[in-house]
Amino acid sequence: MTPLWRSEALDSDDDVEILNYGRLAEERALHHAARGGQPDFVFRPTNVVKGTAQREIGDALIWTGERMLVVSVKSRDPARKGLDAEARARSWLDKKIAAACRQIDGTVRTLRGDSADVTLTNLRGVSIPWDASQVREWLGAVVIDYTPPPSYVPNPTCSQVPAVVLHADDWRVINETLWSSTLTIGYVNTRRQLPPVPMGAELDLLGHVLEAEQQLRPIALPGGQPQPGKWQEVRLRWPDFAMRSHPDSQYALLLDAIMGAMAEASLEPSAALHPLEYVGLVRLLDEIPLLERVEMGRECLDRCKRAASTKSRVSYLSWPTRGRLGLQILFVADSASREERKGVLAVQAMTRHAELLAATDNASLTTLGIATEPFPASGGSHDFALLAGDIGLSQASLDAGEAMFPKPQFPAEVLDNIRSLGDGTMGLMDSS
Repeated sequence: MTPLWRSEALDSDDDVEILNYGRLAEERALHHAARGGQPDFVFRPTNVVKGTAQREIGDALIWTGERMLVVSVKSRDPARKGLDAEARARSWLDKKIAAACRQIDGTVRTLRGDSADVTLTNLRGVSIPWDASQVREWLGAVVIDYTPPPSYVPNPTCSQVPAVVLHADDWRVINETLWSSTLTIGYVNTRRQLPPVPMGAELDLLGHVLEAEQQLRPIALPGGQPQPGKWQEVRLRWPDFAMRSHPDSQYALLLDAIMGAMAEASLEPSAALHPLEYVGLVRLLDEIPLLERVEMGRECLDRCKRAASTKSRVSYLSWPTRGRLGLQILFVADSASREERKGVLAVQAMTRHAELLAATDNASLTTLGIATEPFPASGGSHDFALLAGDIGLSQASLDAGEAMFPKPQFPAEVLDNIRSLGDGTMGLMDSS
């Protein structure tokens, strides 16, 4: 890997440190992709042996569930930004986008091939053995750190995967706004199905997508192109889309801390949590939109305070996006010993899961249980339970669980949404 800084002789007398702007652009793209909970899903490039040589795969890989996004970053000398003549700028962009697409195609071919010995390490530091069978859908993104000429419409030429081209500044805003790797890949998947637009119109297009998602309506592009100023209009209409800069965004960091605890659990030698199980757990939290993370973090901290002040067990049951994810989360703050806390969490999670499964008859229902001390700190204070589908809980066990934990009132909207998940209805930024 090329170092971020390199020493070059500009003349016979002086050696100076020259910023390797290409490598720096790649690092920035990785950093922006790793905002929020995404460090778990963002992987640095790694070398794969090909014959007698080695091939570096991708500038960044973003892997969530059954989707892989291969990212290639291309940059121009900062001293030349905005100074090239239009013809030169268009030529440079066409050439670099084509090169990026070749890199993406090569990465996909390599990962789809015989790569049994490849291990991918994410930005949390967790190493995950690569298994091509885990990925069913591949996408590509070319991130360009350069000033495009007016009205330049990029033309990605990837042959292995659908791909989009995004300006580096737009890549940053997309990741900061969505605060989720799952949603970033969902946006790329939605974006590649929309008409080509000039690079300078990407954020207006994002505004249309977010507006449609907020209103649960199809994306409407007048004349097939984004409305100029749509991004600013959407931000004014829904200012919480910029929640990252709001003081309340600190509450969302609680879920980030829980994700980090899951990573610690997968790194702990005595734990049974496999790296693939860990990323599956984290993905459930990553799917939750930012504003809901804020509210969930606030509620979880409130339970922690109550458990600490009363030296008791306090739980919180939630259904992200009002059940549209088919996910139920049980959060427990408990001052009991860890062994007792783990056992009680398992019983309560199984009870809650069986109750909601019976009420919705949704075979894909998932329940994630999280237990912590009233003062959550490191991964050592967290335990997890993951249940999916029919867990075969007997009526006697269910009755015993409900004797310990009275049955909750499931909101009607949650029940309707979970029941309807099997009818093919899904969000515009599909997270499946």
